[in-house]
Amino acid sequence: KRMPDYTVSYRPLLVQTLKKIIPFPLKIDSVNLLHSEVRHNVLKEKSGNEASIFFTDIRGYIFNLRTFDYKENDSLRIALESRFMGKGEMAFAFRQDYTDTLQGFLMGGRMGGLDMKEMNRLITPLFNEKINKGYLKTLQLRVKGNDRLAYGSMDMYYDDLKLSVLNDENRKKKMTSFLVNLLVRTQNSKTGIVYAERLRDKSVFNYWARISMNGLLTSLGVRKNGAQERRFYRSLKKHQLPENIF
Repeated sequence: KRMPDYTVSYRPLLVQTLKKIIPFPLKIDSVNLLHSEVRHNVLKEKSGNEASIFFTDIRGYIFNLRTFDYKENDSLRIALESRFMGKGEMAFAFRQDYTDTLQGFLMGGRMGGLDMKEMNRLITPLFNEKINKGYLKTLQLRVKGNDRLAYGSMDMYYDDLKLSVLNDENRKKKMTSFLVNLLVRTQNSKTGIVYAERLRDKSVFNYWARISMNGLLTSLGVRKNGAQERRFYRSLKKHQLPENIF
């Protein structure tokens, strides 16, 4: 049985979350992580399906962890390596400014050598699609974001991709699957635009997952670069944000 959602109207990003959960002055130069693990579940509210994403064998450093005495351009920095879904070797880098009122951040990731069927635990519950075959050679993500939205690019190189579209009983829709495989890129060497608008009542990990999923969908050809760009500029106007912050 799933526990009911907490009624929270706003959840801050990582730096502000640290300030909230550590109610005393703290200043640490670096934290070394070894053999750690992170798991995050994403719920599709309409269907109740739950997707999972996890990282094992996490090792690396968190630098400049503090809750007071901020200097100009002071940032929290993270540099980690891990195994995506326990399989693909992945490097992750993150930097967030302590003093920026928009909670601006930079995020990057790199991964390679993965059977793409390992992504089904994330993709199938959320999109009713299943990867039947495909091999990810390399992936590189570069994103700049803030408390409202994120924008960047993903280079994703893969071969021999084949998908199935499923109904609500997880049975293959044969004709729809045939048409989707005509539209989706079976192999890719193009750069995809990453755009994601934040759900501000969700955690920072939900935001990171949304950023990654949007990049994946663009790289697969499910979403088009032109459409992503138009959404980005509409969102800038909606939130009255200057383009030069990206």
